[in-house]
Amino acid sequence: MKRNEELFALYMWLQDWTDTARAVIVRRDLLIRLGIGKRRPRRSAAVVTPVPPPVAPPAAPSAPVAPG
Repeated sequence: MKRNEELFALYMWLQDWTDTARAVIVRRDLLIRLGIGKRRPRRSAAVVTPVPPPVAPPAAPSAPVAPG
């Protein structure tokens, strides 16, 4: 039971530290380095959808070869 109380106290201290750091530090790159900020998703210039290659027409049946 004592371990759970100590873990909860550590969690509360970390939460307080995180809230304080977010209030004081405004640069996103520093927050990310500290592990309390998140990266923004990249905006792609255009969404490129891959185009499947054209399907080749079926080969024409070959003419039968005469024996001999």
